[in-house]
Amino acid sequence: MPRRAAPTGQQRQHRSVGRRSKAEGLPDGLTVDADGFLWLAVWGRSQVRRYDPLRRPVATTFLPTPNVSSCTFRWPELSALFLTTAAMDIPPEDAGRRQAGSAFVIPTVGQGRTRQVFPAPSQ
Repeated sequence: MPRRAAPTGQQRQHRSVGRRSKAEGLPDGLTVDADGFLWLAVWGRSQVRRYDPLRRPVATTFLPTPNVSSCTFRWPELSALFLTTAAMDIPPEDAGRRQAGSAFVIPTVGQGRTRQVFPAPSQ
């Protein structure tokens, strides 16, 4: 299983959400909510997906443009999910091009986590 360094310098195991084919969309930005569910922006599929801690998809929200690039909960309330999109690689005739590059908000979709600040490495 892959390992990564924790802020303390100790190594921790991390898990993959799973492999996806290009036809399923490409994973892009992500965030984690207060319940430990992962929210994943899916590039090329007009959606953001929510996965439970066991990596099972539990919800999908569709957007009117294909390239969803990132997601985060709004600070300080952390109760609305903000999504960014991109116009890159969208053909001019695609109906989703008109709203590409816009930001979207899904109000009261869940509760985000408070941010974690990691200490700077000591000199």
